[in-house]
Amino acid sequence: MKKLLIFALAAALALSCFAFASFADGELPEGAEPYPFAEGANIGAWLASVAQDGDGWIAVSEDSYVAATFKATKAFSAFLVPFWAGNPDNFAGITPVDVEFAIFKAVDGNYGSDYNSDDAIVKEVFTFRADNPNGILWQFNQIPKGKYCFRIRQLTEEGGYFVAALGDYTDEDIEFDLDGVMQNSAPGFEAINVTLYYDPAELQPTEDPNATEEPTPTPTPEPTATPEVTEAPVETQAPEEPTAEPVAEPTAEPKATDAPNGKKGCGNMISGGMAVLLLAGTALFIGSKKRH
Repeated sequence: MKKLLIFALAAALALSCFAFASFADGELPEGAEPYPFAEGANIGAWLASVAQDGDGWIAVSEDSYVAATFKATKAFSAFLVPFWAGNPDNFAGITPVDVEFAIFKAVDGNYGSDYNSDDAIVKEVFTFRADNPNGILWQFNQIPKGKYCFRIRQLTEEGGYFVAALGDYTDEDIEFDLDGVMQNSAPGFEAINVTLYYDPAELQPTEDPNATEEPTPTPTPEPTATPEVTEAPVETQAPEEPTAEPVAEPTAEPKATDAPNGKKGCGNMISGGMAVLLLAGTALFIGSKKRH
């Protein structure tokens, strides 16, 4: 029964499209190049669960979203987003809905729920109260080429609803994340129908902003000539003179001892003879003096 109500509501939305066939807000610069993510625009990805309650309707959302991770080959500054949103004038109990558009630097392996809004390169919150299947043109400051994730997230938890358009893939390299969808009335379609617009050639940056700047090489100082080191002559020490053996102090001449048998030693005898000769010589000298 719930599915029948959803299909009935989807049909009502489709009929109401004719009443909101105005072109997207804003103007694209001349020469902007479209890059559509999908072909066809089917009412499909509901970011709220909607059900009938008596004569009115209730809508509940739990931080629901859809996301697309893509590689931009040129700089861009606009997205065209077709959608359907609850119109309080047409559906009792439905309120305007707040929806966040955000672009993040893509991280491999991340889902749309893995990105924090505070880390967005650019984001904007819109309040919708009616359908615009022709799309709202979201324009922002130029973003350089690179890999990004575009996420559409419903902020209103009760009363409002937002429906993203689904279609067929136009580029198999684009990764779509529909895990945050509350309901899908177009099963089999998994590509989110949004269109990226590349800026015209004259607005493309002349330099690649993603290029890694080569670090300025640190100048290598000129090698300075190493002064030749003249080895100081090794001071040779004169060989140490051999230390003279200490000369033994002369020992006192041993005293003559009496010869055996009581005879004097020869030394004493010579000394005695010398004394006699000296006395005799002296006497002769004196005697000769007197004769003269």
